[in-house]
Amino acid sequence: MDPSQYKVGIPGELWDNYRPGGFHPVHIKDLLKDGRYKIINKLGAGSSSTVWLARDNHNQCNVSVKIVLARESDEACGGNHQLQIMRHITENGDPNHPGRKHVSHLLDSFYHEGPNGRHLCIVQELIGPDLEFVTMELRFELNRDHRRRVSAQLLLAVDYLHSCGVVHGDIHKGNVLFRLADIDRSTLRGIQRQVSSPNKAPIVRKDGLPLEKGMLQYTVVNLLYDGDMYDPQYLNQVQLVDFGKSFFISTPPKLHRTPPWSYRSPEQVFRHTLTEAIDIWSLGCITYQLITTDFLFGWMFQEPKKPEVLIRRFQRILGDVPEEWIREALESGVLKKEPHDKDIDLFQPLEAQLLDSGFGFEADDPERPIPPLHKRNFDLLLNYIQKTLVVNAEQRATSEDLLADPWVTGANQGRVA
Repeated sequence: MDPSQYKVGIPGELWDNYRPGGFHPVHIKDLLKDGRYKIINKLGAGSSSTVWLARDNHNQCNVSVKIVLARESDEACGGNHQLQIMRHITENGDPNHPGRKHVSHLLDSFYHEGPNGRHLCIVQELIGPDLEFVTMELRFELNRDHRRRVSAQLLLAVDYLHSCGVVHGDIHKGNVLFRLADIDRSTLRGIQRQVSSPNKAPIVRKDGLPLEKGMLQYTVVNLLYDGDMYDPQYLNQVQLVDFGKSFFISTPPKLHRTPPWSYRSPEQVFRHTLTEAIDIWSLGCITYQLITTDFLFGWMFQEPKKPEVLIRRFQRILGDVPEEWIREALESGVLKKEPHDKDIDLFQPLEAQLLDSGFGFEADDPERPIPPLHKRNFDLLLNYIQKTLVVNAEQRATSEDLLADPWVTGANQGRVA
């Protein structure tokens, strides 16, 4: 299909994926699994799935249903890999590990036949808004202690996964959700009050012809939660979700499925063998972003979308990148050109960049020196991030190492759960 032939009132996922092998066309009030799950609203969409708020008519609760692309749902294409990962962490993880509750768990799974093929459907708990949206909405209301606790909870989640022998592989703010108390147990009328009504816009062909088979009749904007639910006092716990790029430590993938550029580790950029250390790198990036509200290696309109640009930023912010890595990458074709200085003047060594972010200064007087208490917190944060962002993965801290770090143990006097 040609997406340019369609007129869409509001933005949504990639329209050219509504074809055989692509997305399943989902509409409000659709029923799945013989009527058990009723679609209520849209939670989001990614490159390989759409995610929906649904009512579980069997258990009388609200759930999240992830509907995977048909071509990625086949077992031969790894469609069952997510299920295998999720079952493994639920069935084999230590039930007493404090990080277990910070990881999303599988409730149900099934396959759905549609006009575009057979789709894997993964049912999970309904949790709440993602960290990306919350930190944007509450940029000045989530204090640094709160953000620090979120960082510590993410570390617990990562430590739990690693103890299960699993690497998450795609840690970024869109895959971290705040848990809203009892939202999964709200009545149907209650949940409809807690989230925005479905915002729909019709899809029409510009030539006036009927829609192609398998195309949506209308698009739905991602829902918004009621404004009162964004009170920081209700946002005390996060969960790590989406295992679409996860893998077992014992069997690293040969084909790299990379996270957003600003979270990519050196081994992902250079296409070295992947280990659990990629999660530690992502933790460092997301912690920096949480505390400062800025990206470390790039930002929304300045994301380093080429490896040679990102490598130069590694060099500028963190220090040397082994020359033999660069030489081997050029020889193998991983790099097409030498790392270059595009926009490099916008970046500084880590300590200076963290300092310039405003960490530790009084909001009403940015010229004041760092007070003693803030100076200690600055040093703790800097030391923690430095441990997570070691260029050589073999020398990077482990989740076990980081759990003993003063930045983590001091989060809310150690009460990070």
